[in-house]
Amino acid sequence: MLIFVAGAAAGALLFALASSFSDGSENPRPAANCTFEPFNIDAVTEAPRIIASRNAAALSAQARTVLGESAVEVHTKVCFESGATLETAGSGILLTSGPPWRVVTAAHVVEGSQWGAVQSIEIMVRRAGSFQSAFQPAKVKRVNHDADIAELSIELDDGVVWQSATPPTEATRGPQPGETLAFLCFFERDIRRGTSVNAVSRADGVPTYELDVGSGLGCSGAGAITASGQLAGVVIQSNADVTRVSDIGALED
Repeated sequence: MLIFVAGAAAGALLFALASSFSDGSENPRPAANCTFEPFNIDAVTEAPRIIASRNAAALSAQARTVLGESAVEVHTKVCFESGATLETAGSGILLTSGPPWRVVTAAHVVEGSQWGAVQSIEIMVRRAGSFQSAFQPAKVKRVNHDADIAELSIELDDGVVWQSATPPTEATRGPQPGETLAFLCFFERDIRRGTSVNAVSRADGVPTYELDVGSGLGCSGAGAITASGQLAGVVIQSNADVTRVSDIGALED
């Protein structure tokens, strides 16, 4: 039996919920004074040692450039009306190079409404890998909750300039059986590669794909691209052997 972990949010819940979500009272509560404990980044940066499945194809130079220049880290702090807190760290990929900077990631990395009434939320994004930069504020521009995909817009602080990137083009179709997809988790230097071994049609009709390579909690939100460098999906779930990817086309629906 395959047991999937729903990405960075699930991992963060193990240590970042500071209090219960509800006290059972119907009386209006005052504004919460949320206090965030030091974030244990180690909890989301563990991943299987095997980074490529046996049948995964080699990547083009373009695909390696896309992932190396466009991978980002997404860090979210949620303050709930109850006073509970949730802190997550996940991955993402740039959709644009230059303002307006836009990123795609997993929706569960940047939202907390599924856990309770949200008082405030802070989303920060920074470049990963050799292009690593300071965190910059971001906002959710659009989201497909069924597909677990969100698009963010980044607002660079005054005086901050990001080096140009080579973002992916969007694939016109979902991955074919046996096709190689690759992704880069924000905390890793090595690109993970797997082949599409199973198309999963969920009850809500959103197509997802299983890759025969494992990944970790912090990989949630990473852009999954084809061997030629086209963005086909977003990592939404993982375990030690399989990574599940949601179809990027769902963001347009």
